[in-house]
Amino acid sequence: MRSASLSDLADQSAGRSAGTSAAPGRTRGRPRGRPAVAAAPSRRVAGGRRRRRASPDEVAKQKETAYSAARGLKPGFSKGDVMSKSGSKVDLGRALSLLVQEGKLTKKGDRRMTRYWVK
Repeated sequence: MRSASLSDLADQSAGRSAGTSAAPGRTRGRPRGRPAVAAAPSRRVAGGRRRRRASPDEVAKQKETAYSAARGLKPGFSKGDVMSKSGSKVDLGRALSLLVQEGKLTKKGDRRMTRYWVK
């Protein structure tokens, strides 16, 4: 038992004997030479961008949506609270950061621990 290799012990614990493997010289797992996942084709928009950037009008609408939803929440709300209150399918993180820059909101914390307050 002490002189056995790890692969022999693993084979025996799986209910197989050490001498009966699927193919001689082959190990279990992914075959060599092929990638694990085929790379998806890149969907590029004209000009080289992957996603379309929001126009200034769209950003202004997102800011309005985020601010109106934020006024209806309790102090110390999160971005997820604003998203669920507004019902928006667009991520409002950029709008919240712009509202903080404008001074309409205050922010405390970083990343997932970020909390916002309406001034």
